[in-house]
Amino acid sequence: MVKVWLVTLVVLAVSLRATIGLRCRECGTYECRPPPRNCPAGTVKDVCNCCIVCAKGLNEECGGPWDLAGKCGNGLTCVKRTTSPNARGRCRRN
Repeated sequence: MVKVWLVTLVVLAVSLRATIGLRCRECGTYECRPPPRNCPAGTVKDVCNCCIVCAKGLNEECGGPWDLAGKCGNGLTCVKRTTSPNARGRCRRN
């Protein structure tokens, strides 16, 4: 019985730690990489809206959970096959 409780406690602790990793830290509490240069599609803010990253270009993959696959550049929209907010799509012209 003690082993069951111990295993359950370990599984819960690992699950909690994994969940915490999906949160954004407050902007300014960590250092961003220098803004990228030569981004053909322009630049956008990252997933946490803190750091500047290259935007995705025409026909590149975008979206996904928390926009982890990237955000589209100016004049482009992330077109998804489904209405799920976690769906990935492709950057298409507006």
